[in-house]
Amino acid sequence: MPVEATNIDTPIEDAISELTEAATTALDQVKTLGDRLDKIEARAGRPGAPANDNFSVKAANDNDIAAEKKALADYVRHNAEIKAMSVGSDPDGGYGVTPQLSADIHRRLYDQSPLRKIARVVEVGSFGSYEEPQQIGDAGATWVSENQTRPATTTPSLGVVSVPVNEIYASQPVTQRLLDDSRFDMAAFVMERAADKFARSEGTAFVSGNGVGQPMGFLTYQTDSAADFARDYKKVQYVPSGSAGAVTFDGLKSLYWTMRAPHRANAAWVMSSATASQLDRIQDGTGNYIWRDSIAADVPPTLLGRPVYFSEDMPAVAGNAFPIAFANWKAAYIVCDKPGVRWLRDPFSSKPNVIFYAYKRVGGGVADTDAIKLLKIGTT
Repeated sequence: MPVEATNIDTPIEDAISELTEAATTALDQVKTLGDRLDKIEARAGRPGAPANDNFSVKAANDNDIAAEKKALADYVRHNAEIKAMSVGSDPDGGYGVTPQLSADIHRRLYDQSPLRKIARVVEVGSFGSYEEPQQIGDAGATWVSENQTRPATTTPSLGVVSVPVNEIYASQPVTQRLLDDSRFDMAAFVMERAADKFARSEGTAFVSGNGVGQPMGFLTYQTDSAADFARDYKKVQYVPSGSAGAVTFDGLKSLYWTMRAPHRANAAWVMSSATASQLDRIQDGTGNYIWRDSIAADVPPTLLGRPVYFSEDMPAVAGNAFPIAFANWKAAYIVCDKPGVRWLRDPFSSKPNVIFYAYKRVGGGVADTDAIKLLKIGTT
């Protein structure tokens, strides 16, 4: 609760002035009585009486009164300052002023990856990995005349996509006293934040994970500029941007048209917000901006007619980087997981702490390299 500062100097000065005036009046009365006593003693001829020098007596009395007035003023000022009640001092009333405490903890917002939403998600049962057969080569077919022999044609070759289901965990100790005495549901807060971190960590891995104990990110696969069916099916095709350090309109058009029609119809862009801010300023040959903002809530903006999703895990625009991906994500990338976050609440292993142990099983990998294309910043 904000506390208004109060200037207590004016009331103190007024009190000091009033006390000083009262003391001066009292001292004047004492002086009058002293003068009368001196006259009486002088007339009685008592020893020790002051000399009958009215000027000397008055001067001495004036000096004494001035000194006493100064001492009294210092005393009053010192004690008035100490005893003044204020918010800044707990014993002097500060304990009575307490802040209003929010009924909830403000959560810090983090960027969430769109990959789980736009990719294909497969639920894995009681298995440690997911495998999916994949066609590699095409079937053969030959035109023949009526009486021409029909030798055997080639059969399509198959491969397999294997996606291991990896594990991510969090182990967070919280004291039992904090759980008991906090006015917040601290257990729920810890669990919620761990689940949020899991989601962000898997999103990063889907983009750039190295596949060692974690998902294989689509930017981690080997790349090749050769077209579909001409390159190794395990490699992802890239298209040069046409500039050593920037995204160009021609580069984007080339990336768009490199995607074959069966995948292009369902394709979407993925890039960071920083990259999107550069694309927002690019114009086509007639001076029109190529970026189209959304005109409805929860509808993504579009680029060359296809939706754009933002992943802050994508790299920035720089030489030889891959800042933009264009893919039919349902076909291109597969997420394999065991649904939900598993929780273990352990109050025994580390007293007085309660250990909140959580883990999640999830894997990911490129399922179809034909369905994803990358823009490489460069000329080759």
